[in-house]
Amino acid sequence: MKPDLWGPEAAERLMTDLTSVPRPSTRQSPLEQEVFNLRRIGLDQPEPDAPLGDLDRGWFADVSLVVVDAVVARDKRALDALDDLIREVHRVVVGARRDPSEPHDPPDRADQLRSCESWAQLTANYVRSALDRVAPAAAAVRMRGTYREQILRIVADQPGINSRTIRSLINANTPAPQPAGRAPKLMDEGQLSRLGNSLRAEGYVFAERGARGLSWELTPRGEELLDHLSRGSEGAGPHGNGMVITTGSVAPVAVAQMLREDLPPVVSFVRSNDVIKYRRAQRTNTRGQEAGDEQGSVEPVSIDAVIKGLLDDHLGEVPTGFTVGERVYTRTAHSSTIPG
Repeated sequence: MKPDLWGPEAAERLMTDLTSVPRPSTRQSPLEQEVFNLRRIGLDQPEPDAPLGDLDRGWFADVSLVVVDAVVARDKRALDALDDLIREVHRVVVGARRDPSEPHDPPDRADQLRSCESWAQLTANYVRSALDRVAPAAAAVRMRGTYREQILRIVADQPGINSRTIRSLINANTPAPQPAGRAPKLMDEGQLSRLGNSLRAEGYVFAERGARGLSWELTPRGEELLDHLSRGSEGAGPHGNGMVITTGSVAPVAVAQMLREDLPPVVSFVRSNDVIKYRRAQRTNTRGQEAGDEQGSVEPVSIDAVIKGLLDDHLGEVPTGFTVGERVYTRTAHSSTIPG
């Protein structure tokens, strides 16, 4: 007897097969907010006839700082936003150069636009290079624990393996059903085909048809991704490798809130004259501070009380540590960027 295709039982069977997909985060990291501020400064039109805002050499220098910080923090979303911004800047500058000059234009406007176009082209190149460096690490975080990771590991262990064997190995590793549970769903040919095609489209594997079907191997990009996967899981939150905070126009309360929500393992405050680095302690603040405890030298100062001073762009006294909720962050480095 075939199961019903309609009705409550069919709907229940459908719901049990569905898996929830978390919504992408809509919160902006501090670096994403810096990109937003760069857009406001560089592309806002103070006058109706002015196609550009405050776009000069200093603006592009600020962009380069965000690129470096985003690579250190593996903040791919910030780099994606910066890539979009630079492309838009280039488009606007090229359009402005093609427009005939107006009588009220400053005499050096043509030279400024020509320089901006060159800077935008150069900046676009190193933003793309930064994305190439960060993308494998970001992709590894998304892929870890999925069928896609299993496929990559199987292909790496057995280069030239065919699709049927890959599917057999994955299904053989599927956990056995519990006494009172439902039997686990096995991978079928269609699902493997979709996953394999997506991996091939992203440049992680390539396949060659032979007598035994498709023969799969890793590409150099796939080997790089697998290397990131083999380094172990990152910390919780989107900033598992650490959070880099620059002294920009982001409100201190927004930075403090981001720290409370993500609790990154390392926080680095990059200022014009120094760099301050804090590391999250293993123990929580509620367990007390015993003799010899690694938190013994940390004053129990809330992040809300010190965040404004940490974002001030000058040398001065910095706290040896601070608390974010029940977590304690201890200062591990304080290096000056002033020569001599």
